[in-house]
Amino acid sequence: LRGVLALLDADGDVRPRLYPGDDDRRDAARALASIPEGRGPLVGLFVDAGEEAKRWPVARFIDLARRLTGAGCRVLAFAGLAGDALLAPLQAQGVTAIDPLTRVLALAELIRGLSVLVTNDSAPAHLADAVGTPAVVIYGPTSPVRFRPYGDGHALLHAGLGCDFYLKRCQAREEGTPGDGRCLNAIGVDAVFDATMARAVTARPVLS
Repeated sequence: LRGVLALLDADGDVRPRLYPGDDDRRDAARALASIPEGRGPLVGLFVDAGEEAKRWPVARFIDLARRLTGAGCRVLAFAGLAGDALLAPLQAQGVTAIDPLTRVLALAELIRGLSVLVTNDSAPAHLADAVGTPAVVIYGPTSPVRFRPYGDGHALLHAGLGCDFYLKRCQAREEGTPGDGRCLNAIGVDAVFDATMARAVTARPVLS
């Protein structure tokens, strides 16, 4: 793409750009206002993904939320439009969660208000890049080489297994134990916590 742009003598900056409207900003501000006030970094946990096979276990998100809170962070969990069942276990453990935002640009504005986003391999990782929020992206049966956010400063966590959801390649199935989720389960809470805190301590200030 950059080569084509150079031939056309066009601007080579291909970073994603978003153009939210007033309604998007209002909905995001309303969601952020529901978060308990505090001075610690605000970490968002997007616990959803387009496919179940790409979702890190909710129990690990709960453990991560507990550790982040203990480290002085404020934590906000959210999901896609049908993600109530995913959020319920976190809410039962006292994690603040918000109702889904129905417009993509409102979701982007919400992510703009975070210090760090922790997410499965899903659209919010790319929205975070577009609005300048560092992301910790958890890859299971997908490759960060193919699906990474465009920019730098993100943590891309991948166990290095050869699983590929889109190419129908599953190491566990090839070994006769399908469905064990090893490519996601191999990514522990310690690794996600460390990557999140490394970005939280250098993140831009977030208004409480």
